[in-house]
Amino acid sequence: MAPKIRPRKTSAGSARAKAGLVMRIQGRLVARLSETSSLTAGLRLCLDAALEISGSDSGAIYIPAPRSRGLILTVHRGLSPAFVRRQRNIPPDSPFLNPIRQGQRACSHGERMFPPSRFSESSPERREGLKAVAGIPVMAEGKIIACMNVASHKVDAIPLAALRALEAVAGQIGLALLRLRAEESVRQSEAKYRKLIDDAGDAIFLVDIESGAVIEANRRAAVLTGRNLRELLGLHFTGLHPPRQADQYRKLFAQHVAKRSAVLADGAVQHKSGRVVPVEISSSLIEWRGRRMQQGIFRDMTERRDAEKKQKRSHEVLRRLAAQLAEVQENERRRIAREVPCW
Repeated sequence: MAPKIRPRKTSAGSARAKAGLVMRIQGRLVARLSETSSLTAGLRLCLDAALEISGSDSGAIYIPAPRSRGLILTVHRGLSPAFVRRQRNIPPDSPFLNPIRQGQRACSHGERMFPPSRFSESSPERREGLKAVAGIPVMAEGKIIACMNVASHKVDAIPLAALRALEAVAGQIGLALLRLRAEESVRQSEAKYRKLIDDAGDAIFLVDIESGAVIEANRRAAVLTGRNLRELLGLHFTGLHPPRQADQYRKLFAQHVAKRSAVLADGAVQHKSGRVVPVEISSSLIEWRGRRMQQGIFRDMTERRDAEKKQKRSHEVLRRLAAQLAEVQENERRRIAREVPCW
C-alpha cells in the first residue's frame, strides 16, 4: 500500500494560520485586560502576548517617566538583572525614542544600540548579547501610553510580519492601558491621602454632602469619638455631636458647604462614653472618588481648655492675693498712723 502523502502547507496557508493565531492571542489579551485593575498586571499580560506573537525570547515594556520626557522600565522577561538595572531608564535624548515619539516603530541591531565605542565588552549591555531589538509605541488619545519592546538573543532581526502584528495589537490595547493608568493614579492618590490623614495629629472626617454619612475617618477620629472605624463609617455626621445640638449642627453643616470652607472654634463631640469633648472644627469642600465631600478636621481642645481654666484660676488667685496684700498694707498704714505720736 502506497504511503499517504500529506499536502504541503502553502505560504498563504501559513500566513492565514499565523493571522488566526494572532487574532486569538489579541482577543484573549483584550478580554484579560478588561478583567484586571492593576497597571503592572496589565503590562505583564501585554508583554507575554507580544513575546508569543513575535516569537522573541525577551522583551520589556516602558512607560513615560513622570518627571522627564524619557521612559522607565516597568515589566520585563528574559533579560539579565544587570542589564535591567542599567537599562531601567531610557533618557529623553536617546535616538531610539525619535520614531517612538512620532508613533512609529523603532528597530535596531544590538551592535548599533550598544556599540563597542560606547560600551566595554564587560558592560551588561554588551554581555547581554542582544542581536535584535524592536520598539512598538502604544498610543491612546494621541499620547504615548507605553513602549512595547521585543528582543532576540538569537536572530538578527524581528520578522516584519511579527512587527505588523504587534502594531495591530498595540492599536487595540491603548485605551485599556490608559484606563488602567488612570485607575492606578487614583489609587496612588488615595493611598497618599490615606497616609496623610492617618498620620495627622487631628481627627479627620470625610462626609458625603448629599447623604450626610461619614465616608472616611482616620485613627485620631476613632480616638476622639471612642468608636472604631467600622462604627464611624456610614454614621450620620450629627451622630458625632451631642444629640440635643443635632439641629444646630445640621444648619452649620449647610452653611459650611455653602461657604466651601469655615472654622468653628467652639464645637463639641459626643464621646461614646457620653462625655462631651470640646473641639475646633475646620471644614472644607473637596473632591473624593468623583464625589463632593465635606472634610472636617477636628482638633481636641480639652488640654487647651483645661490650661485656660487653670490660667484663669491662677489669675483669680493672684487677683485675690493682690487684694489681700493691698488690704494688709492699708491696715498697716492705718496702725502706724495711730501709733505715731502727734506733737
